Amino acid sequence: MKRTSSFGNAGRLLFVVCLWLLSAGSALSQEFSVSSFRILPNDVSAFVNSVRDLNDEACALVKVEAPADFAFSTPLGIVKRKDEVGEIWLYLPKGTKMITLKHPDWGVLRDYKLGMALESRMTYEMKLTLPKPTVTEHHDTIVQVRTVVDTVTVAKTRPR
Repeated sequence: MKRTSSFGNAGRLLFVVCLWLLSAGSALSQEFSVSSFRILPNDVSAFVNSVRDLNDEACALVKVEAPADFAFSTPLGIVKRKDEVGEIWLYLPKGTKMITLKHPDWGVLRDYKLGMALESRMTYEMKLTLPKPTVTEHHDTIVQVRTVVDTVTVAKTRPR
């Protein structure tokens, strides 16, 4: 014998709605992402401004297009960070394969895989997709007030 619920399909509908809300919430929690990571073969910044790690090997340079309030970490460490105009220069040891990006308002992107092991004296570029800033509009109302001024004329009297 088949049991039927007094709610009918309401239980299934509630379950589906809960799953949808949970998936929408997880999609909103990640507010930034890496849009591209590539090697810059013609950029000699890492060769000219070379930085050496603790093993006395030249580091790779990753130029991250991001605001200065981002923080970074890697399993092999970060040798040097340099804040330039519009980007952050990270000197990373040779062989680095992943990086963690952190922002105080937008959260953490943990263990992003770079897709290749970094090479010494090579320059790489990382572009991020950042959330759009919220714009709040303030509407002011201008009221035009016209005052009516009545003038009273007094006739001059002639002296006698």
